[in-house]
Amino acid sequence: MKKAFLFSIVLCGTVLGLGSPAVRSQPMPELWREPQDTVMALFEPDRYAWRLFVALNWPANLVKKEADPAKKLGADGSVTWESWRNVNQLAPDTVFRPDGSDPGEWLGSVGPVVSMERQRFEPFVAKQFAFLPIAQRRVKAAAPAPSFEGGAGNEVRMNLGSFEFVRKNTLYNVEGQIARFTVGELNLNFPANAKLIKARWRVITDADKPRYHWAEITRPDQTKEAWGLIALHVITKDLPNWFWATFEHIDTRADWQNPSVDRFACPQAPHNCEQVPIGLGLQGTKWENYRLRGSQIDFITSMGVPTVLSNSQIEGLQNSSCITCHAMASINADGASFGFQFLKGPPQPTWFQNGAGQRVFMQQDFVFSLTRASRKNP
Repeated sequence: MKKAFLFSIVLCGTVLGLGSPAVRSQPMPELWREPQDTVMALFEPDRYAWRLFVALNWPANLVKKEADPAKKLGADGSVTWESWRNVNQLAPDTVFRPDGSDPGEWLGSVGPVVSMERQRFEPFVAKQFAFLPIAQRRVKAAAPAPSFEGGAGNEVRMNLGSFEFVRKNTLYNVEGQIARFTVGELNLNFPANAKLIKARWRVITDADKPRYHWAEITRPDQTKEAWGLIALHVITKDLPNWFWATFEHIDTRADWQNPSVDRFACPQAPHNCEQVPIGLGLQGTKWENYRLRGSQIDFITSMGVPTVLSNSQIEGLQNSSCITCHAMASINADGASFGFQFLKGPPQPTWFQNGAGQRVFMQQDFVFSLTRASRKNP
């Protein structure tokens, strides 16, 4: 009985990541390799967020669209997530072509060109649609055109797991998405290896370059600018409702009221020490200037309090929830989406069904990128 009891304690400690002898004796993982760890995502979300941050920001092999283990963290050039496929319709390596056609093989597209020619930056447009009667709900708008104005822009990229799911299920055009609604599906279900990145960039000076991940951009008039990465959303399907983490450069958040929450880098409460974790190779690189602002794995806490996670540069709102907003990703039989509002807490049934309980919108598994799809050209 004593042996069984002791075994159960050790097993519980291992599952919860509490530091059993077996866990402590494990060798340091290959940090360039993308982790796929539901247990860590669930029980140590901030640690998992940093593991993802390091792997996805590892210098890329642009031919294979993956991390290059021969390079060191912090080296110049494009990183792993920048080699993924772009969701901007006008990007050369887009997932969602303007004519609704097949985007082709994963490795068949051009690699990222570190210039504005790849048209990766676009303005952020907040679609704060009201929850109106079905007849009044707005039809999906086309993706905004890339912009060089304002000195800041966004890009969203999709990894191989997400891309293959979109392509296999013909979700790269509106007709393919409507077909899934028509057969009666309540929700799409991306695979566990699916990942998405949303990044925000802004113009920086030459003096700033050592402190930023940056790219040299060629404007339409052929002048060149340095654009630095200032914010990064990381979204992975390790959990049924996805895993959410957001990072910002230390130069941001001057007037932001919500403190960071990072239980991995800052194990002592209140977990807002504004540091990066040791042991991941961040110190001495440009990446030591980025901070985890928080992670999110559920709509509410165990006591029913809505969870909050937002980014001062990407959303710019103090009290919103990544997981709640993305739960509104949807489509109906006409190819329309009801957009989203910046809300928090669990989704409401009335978002997806009418008063009679009839399904009027299919949830698209938290992936707003699917609204970039166009109808097929005749």
